Amino acid sequence: MAAPLLLYSHRHNANGSYDSICLVCFATIATTQTNPELAVYDEKHVCNQFLLSERRLFKPPHSDWPAPSNNFTAALNGGTKIVA
Repeated sequence: MAAPLLLYSHRHNANGSYDSICLVCFATIATTQTNPELAVYDEKHVCNQFLLSERRLFKPPHSDWPAPSNNFTAALNGGTKIVA
């Protein structure tokens, strides 16, 4: 059986608290007083697509891409021609 992927990093802070950091979106998921508590937050985390796209880490699936318009196609074909 393959080892599970490491998706979260846990950091022990100087004040005794623990942070969970998502290794996909680099957001701090939670800060708790004990390390085992972080697992609950790790399981519930869903990366924010806005953050990912802002950091250029999110690419929507091809099915979500807008269909090119006729004007877009004309521009790709070198042109200044007007498509009606």
